[in-house]
Amino acid sequence: MGISCFKQFVCGVGSFFKVGLAIAIAVIVSTKLWDVEINSEASGTPFVIKSQCLMGSNLESGTVCEYAYAVCGVSLLVSLCASLFLCLTCDLCGLGTWLEFVVHGLQTAWWVVASIIFWKKAREANDQGLPREDWRDAVAVMACVAALLGAIMAFACLLDACKCLANCFCCCGGSDRDYRKRGANAV
Repeated sequence: MGISCFKQFVCGVGSFFKVGLAIAIAVIVSTKLWDVEINSEASGTPFVIKSQCLMGSNLESGTVCEYAYAVCGVSLLVSLCASLFLCLTCDLCGLGTWLEFVVHGLQTAWWVVASIIFWKKAREANDQGLPREDWRDAVAVMACVAALLGAIMAFACLLDACKCLANCFCCCGGSDRDYRKRGANAV
């Protein structure tokens, strides 16, 4: 299995799972953590918790949930645009692997920042004893997995891009012996 086949496999499977993770995060946030009303009788006295977003410790603010939607949406949009761009430009005249490396590298950074924010906000909310701790933790774990997948995909693209670059230099500027083999006069 060559490096290009390895990269295609890793990026294909990784992209499938990253799309799934982004969609899963958005669905979890919208169905389990956004605009929540919870009835409870924890101390024998019934009470109601109303929250715009249970991703963070501030029940009145929806910014963490909105940030989660933005992270997922931008990640999906960037992946789609990069795929269409590579398809329409015929692999960017051979530089497509470098573009993929840059896109996956930037998405890795994007998801690392998101996972740090999600973990921090989840810890704050969990420390306050807010309900649905497992869903907050699930979102943070999925963001970490998306970052890890992005890093693996970026590494696979870097391997393929370096192999392509090495082949280019071997072909174009090989040794004098290679130059003579091609039928040219050595200087």
